Amino acid sequence: MSKLIDLRASRILQLHLTLRDAAADFARRSEQIARETRSKRYTAEQNHLQQIETLEAEAARAAADVTSQWEGHAATVRARHAARATAFTRYQNRIERDLPAMTQKQRESWLGRQQIRSVQAQSALKRELARIEAFAAPLFERLSAAKDRLLAVLKATGGRLARQGAVTPSAIALDDMPARVAAIEAHAQGFEELLATKSGGLFGMFSKSPVDLQQLSRAVQDYETAMAELNAAIDAANAKVQAACEAEEARIAAEKTRVEEVARTFKEQMQKRLATQIPACLARNERLLQRNLRRVGSQKAVHLSQVESPFIDRRNQLESRHQLNLSTMDAAAKKRWDDLQTEWNAKTPDLLAQIDEAAQITATPWSAEYTAPTVFPPHSRFAGLNLDLSKEATIFAKDSPLSLAGHEHVSLPLALTFPQEASLLIETDDDGGKWVPEVMNSIIFRILKTAPPGKAHFTIIDAVGLGQNFAGLMHLADYEPALINRRIWTQRDHIEERLQELNEHVEKVIQMYLRNEYATITEYNEQAGSVAEKYHFLVIAGLPASFSESAMARLKSILASGPRCGVFTFVHWDRRQNLPEGLSAEDLRKFTVRLVREKGVVSFGGISTLTLDPFVSDEIAADLAHQIGKASIDSNRVQVPFSIVAPKEMWSESTTNELRIAIGRTGATKLQYLAIGKGTKQHALLAGKTGSGKSTLLHIIITNLALTCSPDEIEFYLIDFKKGVEFKCYADAKLPHAKVIAIESDREFALSVLQRIDEELKRRGELYRKLGTQDLAGYKRAGGTEPMPRAMLIIDEFQEFFVEDDSVAQGAALLLDRIVRQGRAFGIHVFLGSQTLGGAYTLARTTLGQMVIRIALQCNEADAALIMDEGNVAARLLSRPGEGIYNDAAGALEGNSPFQVVWLTDEERDENLAKVTKLGQERGFAKKRPIVFEGNMPADVRDNPLLAAALENPPAKAPADPRVWLGLPNAIKGPTDAMFPRQSGRHLLLVGQNDEAIAAILGLAIIGLAAQHPRDKAPAFYLIHGALNDTPEFDFLEAAAAKGRAKVTQGHEAPDFIAEVHAEMKRRSDEGSAGDPPIFLLVHGLQKFRKLRYEEDFSFGGDDSPKPGNQLNDIINEGPPLGIHLITSLDTLNNIQRCLSRKALSELGMRVLFQMSANDSASLIDSPKAGSLGLNRALFYSEHESRMEVFRPFALPTQDWLASF
Repeated sequence: MSKLIDLRASRILQLHLTLRDAAADFARRSEQIARETRSKRYTAEQNHLQQIETLEAEAARAAADVTSQWEGHAATVRARHAARATAFTRYQNRIERDLPAMTQKQRESWLGRQQIRSVQAQSALKRELARIEAFAAPLFERLSAAKDRLLAVLKATGGRLARQGAVTPSAIALDDMPARVAAIEAHAQGFEELLATKSGGLFGMFSKSPVDLQQLSRAVQDYETAMAELNAAIDAANAKVQAACEAEEARIAAEKTRVEEVARTFKEQMQKRLATQIPACLARNERLLQRNLRRVGSQKAVHLSQVESPFIDRRNQLESRHQLNLSTMDAAAKKRWDDLQTEWNAKTPDLLAQIDEAAQITATPWSAEYTAPTVFPPHSRFAGLNLDLSKEATIFAKDSPLSLAGHEHVSLPLALTFPQEASLLIETDDDGGKWVPEVMNSIIFRILKTAPPGKAHFTIIDAVGLGQNFAGLMHLADYEPALINRRIWTQRDHIEERLQELNEHVEKVIQMYLRNEYATITEYNEQAGSVAEKYHFLVIAGLPASFSESAMARLKSILASGPRCGVFTFVHWDRRQNLPEGLSAEDLRKFTVRLVREKGVVSFGGISTLTLDPFVSDEIAADLAHQIGKASIDSNRVQVPFSIVAPKEMWSESTTNELRIAIGRTGATKLQYLAIGKGTKQHALLAGKTGSGKSTLLHIIITNLALTCSPDEIEFYLIDFKKGVEFKCYADAKLPHAKVIAIESDREFALSVLQRIDEELKRRGELYRKLGTQDLAGYKRAGGTEPMPRAMLIIDEFQEFFVEDDSVAQGAALLLDRIVRQGRAFGIHVFLGSQTLGGAYTLARTTLGQMVIRIALQCNEADAALIMDEGNVAARLLSRPGEGIYNDAAGALEGNSPFQVVWLTDEERDENLAKVTKLGQERGFAKKRPIVFEGNMPADVRDNPLLAAALENPPAKAPADPRVWLGLPNAIKGPTDAMFPRQSGRHLLLVGQNDEAIAAILGLAIIGLAAQHPRDKAPAFYLIHGALNDTPEFDFLEAAAAKGRAKVTQGHEAPDFIAEVHAEMKRRSDEGSAGDPPIFLLVHGLQKFRKLRYEEDFSFGGDDSPKPGNQLNDIINEGPPLGIHLITSLDTLNNIQRCLSRKALSELGMRVLFQMSANDSASLIDSPKAGSLGLNRALFYSEHESRMEVFRPFALPTQDWLASF
């Protein structure tokens, strides 16, 4: 990380003044030292030069005498050189004269040497021939001896040599013959030894072995061969020696022929020697001359040195005395310079380094290019403070070792530094004209451009200019109004309100963020990361216009306390206007960086060498405003990642003693926990307006608890009254922790959830009593075998319970009060959330008082006062989504813990829920499916377990009271049904214009009724419907009719169907119907079939044929006791009155009403309740059971479901 440069204006001013004064002082002292040193040196140099001139004249005379003496010696040396050169010339002439005689002598010497070589060659030949003869003689003797031994053996055997052919000797070298002779001797010895061992029968042996005689004969023959080979070897050796001798004689003869060549070569060599040696001798003589001359010169120099030495010593003495004098003067001067340098070095290097460091911050040219920064800058430059030290630099360069090191011209940045010195005061002696707005706008745009989007908010007051001075900033409000606090303020009342808001913000920062942990908001932000607090700037043009005394007092408070809280002030004061009471000029100047403009000259700290950085142009300002505004959209949102609160290991925590879960970050680094289950901290109340992050907080609580604890530790009852699907994700994920999930819940269903929890409370009470325990921890310690998870009831927009003063509101208030009071011991906790608490007037204040944990997100002032204690108004200071106050002291001020809710995206939430569901499946919790109520969706027939059981396992006998399942109730109970016992009035009337739901009820009535009966006692179905072809309603009704083997018509056979049923009714009336299966006549859209309308018979005579409408009227009036029932639908009350008689209508004792007017509802069921049903809801009314029940009708089933049975 780069070092932070301190650019506080006070420090920059101090650096400027310190360098200016130091440079001037050291320049003056440098001039004085240099001047005094130069004067002393000049006097000493003049005296020394006069003494040296006198001594040099005396020394010159003595040197001239010595020079004359040694010139004579040099002349003698040159004469000797000339004599030697003459002798060398005479020697050369003599040699040239005697050269022919010398050549002849050389010729004779050469021929003599060749004669000697010839004699030596003949002697060598004789010696070699004698050696060969001496070498061969013993070999002949040994061969002869070997032959005699072989012949003796042959003679002893009485044999004789076989005739042999001519001997063919091999070519063997003489040196190899000893080995050949040794081999023959070895043969002879072998035969002798054989003769010795076989002496008794040798003759017989040889005679019997001709092979042995042949071998002996070959041995004798081998002797002859060897003898021939020896002779041949001797001859070859003699020939070789003779040839070598003859070759040597030939060479000698050749050498004799070269005698003239040798003589010529000798002559040439002598001539060449004369040509080289004589010049060499002459050169050597020349070198000797030079050496002798150098010796003479050296001796001369020694002599001169001996003569000059006294003079040199005297001169050296003079020089030494002079240098000592100069050194003494230089030492004195150096000490003065060193002292000055030491003092300079002690003051300036660090000063210059600081100046260099600060001077790096140069003015940045304005550009419309914008890249959103990520870090708030530590400072914002707006001017340069110039210092010209060229005069001092010239002095240093001329006389002094001191140096300004390139600081002859210094420009120091003048900047606003955060948070120490970031407030600005501009004092003018006039209204400032255009100059003041230009300065302020440039500073504002520089801050906006260098700050992260949304991290700098401005409150601008322009009472004199009525906003014109800052009109360019209004572009920001088009994107993010909070950047400039919605507008530019000009009116006195508005000004006071804005100043009050800023004072309250300062109060909030001190109390909620800084406390006693952080000195400034900057320190807090360094640790806070994503929850860092933004900076606020109060900009005032034309003070004190429209400022009251109270406003001035608030401004004083902001000036004093605001900077450490990130609230800074830019003020322009026209000094012609006196300040009102409440704020003095000293107060303004004490806390601000002060610029003064008098007569057009701008100064800072009394220094007028100030250069303001270039102002931003209107065009660039407009471009920047649009870009910064776009980048700042939703910048008020803070997103702390959910990962910082998620558990490291799933289902690793126990809730036996306490339910504790992290929900956000409090302060800069700590986590905020929701802790429920200890002491009085059992239930929680949450308030937050739309967009405050309330839904996100609920998701975080549910998701993090599901990740942290298993379903044996925590279970949920989730109710959402909002017109949305906040909790649908838990139903889709089949969250194993969820017992009930109500999405866009009805008040009635929510009440049934409270009733279910009340039953659970009683059930747990019975278990506790059996084990003699009083709380959840005690139950588990006592060895309770049944899992006892903590139960959390979460109701979003709980005030919906009380929007009407009816039995639902009364029941909800009673049950909530009981659960809140008694749930503590049984591990049942209530978490109520609302956008506003104003509608909770029916919920007893004592009940709310039991909810000790209060969580406030952004809300209006009234709700802030309701959720917290009367003296705790901190909640009204909350300013961004997800920012909240956690209070576990029933709203008391000392219990406040500000925090930021972590951010959980839908994708991350769904991923975590998928992990939970998977883990639940692995550990056997998948069988626990939650009860899901989707108030905004029609019911799904697959959620009807009774119908599923009937389809899967057909009954063995018919039911006493067949029933039609209409849908799922808005309560935790079985499906809403209409029963059809054989009693009067047991017909079902469907009233409304929801064709899809009506078709689903009629079709499922056929399927359900058929499934309740054995095949041999199945009801008879007659279906008359007016559904249009190729519509889902038509397809389903036809398919359902096929499943139930119903007779179907779209109207043309309707009279026949009615007549057939009417006839069967007459038969049963006459014969009895106890054993007959029921008959169900289903008419879809009765108003569509004119022939089935009831007509009063006022005629006298005419057509006496039966009328289908009248026959239908008879069926309605007389059919139910005979097992004949009607299920029909009509769209409106008017059509009911047209199609049915009053008597028939009264016999339709079961009615299903869809959304209609309150008047029509009251006419049909004596209650206007059907007037507020809404989409996908219906009301079932049973006159016989005095029952009225709101339910969600089944949707049209899918083809897959129809094909499954």
